[in-house]
Amino acid sequence: MTYHLRYTAASDVGLVRKNNEDSAYAGPHLVAVADGVGGNVAGEVASAATISILATVDRALPVDGMTSVLRATFENADETIRGLIEAEPALSGMGTTLTALLYSEGTFCLGHVGDSRAYRLRDGEFVQMSRDHTFVQTLVDEGKITREEATVHPQRSLIMQSVNGCGDIRPDLQRYDARVGDRWLLCSDGLTDYVAIEEITETVAGIEDVDELAARLVILANAGGGVDNVACVVADVVDTAPDDQRPVIVGAAHEPPDELVGRAADIFTPVPHRVGAIPPGPVFPRSRSDARHLARGKAGLAGSPNVSGYGRTHDGDPSLPRTSAPIGKAAPALP
Repeated sequence: MTYHLRYTAASDVGLVRKNNEDSAYAGPHLVAVADGVGGNVAGEVASAATISILATVDRALPVDGMTSVLRATFENADETIRGLIEAEPALSGMGTTLTALLYSEGTFCLGHVGDSRAYRLRDGEFVQMSRDHTFVQTLVDEGKITREEATVHPQRSLIMQSVNGCGDIRPDLQRYDARVGDRWLLCSDGLTDYVAIEEITETVAGIEDVDELAARLVILANAGGGVDNVACVVADVVDTAPDDQRPVIVGAAHEPPDELVGRAADIFTPVPHRVGAIPPGPVFPRSRSDARHLARGKAGLAGSPNVSGYGRTHDGDPSLPRTSAPIGKAAPALP
């Protein structure tokens, strides 16, 4: 039997920052999330450029070649970042996380660097499939701190790997089988740092429509403080091909500013795509109070999460509470 993906993506700038450094892509054979870092205009340059490179492999591939193709694409994205920095030294220090899921012939290949995450819901079990490349996760793995202590550690945001142009990228790469009914969630830490894993699990399992789900997760992130940008991609394994198989591109990669396109016109090639998840109702929250009311179901919302914001401001209010999702038990990888 031939399986297909039903997919969508949503991103929002949040309630504190003025611009969006997250980028995400969802297509028939590839879904991906990138969370840019680096300050000034650099974070969104890195995430948008990386997603643009990843989009080139959104096609059916021989299963035996999926891992090597995805590894090469990560390396290509890293080389692209290096080229941008060499051309414009002001971009030095920029980088991005990258979590990407390639699909072909009933098989997934997951590639990952950084602290964005991939989860899978199968038979009612919601499991984190990626491992955070963070300093605090290393401490947790070594038994030096607990997962609870990691959520408040002063260096909890320090990532140990990223797509940064340094040439030493080592993505985690694993293959998994696909089953009808599987649901994958890829997201930036703007979701997992501010929404408890229990609430994410309940939401992912409880909402059938992928667009409604992606929009709801963005609302929950804003209700949790909205301090960071957020990007979510949802992909369901189905046995009938969706009518609309155009890709969805959101965040900084949706519409890079002219000055960025000018720096790398060969990278930011326009791709026909459809609008990301649009939540229903009259108003999209622009304050924490609105977001919390919406998360409790006290009001509706309309329009879409910000899919075209870019830039970077400050790092938000560090005094706000943060809730990190713990590592789930490992799922078996295919050889």
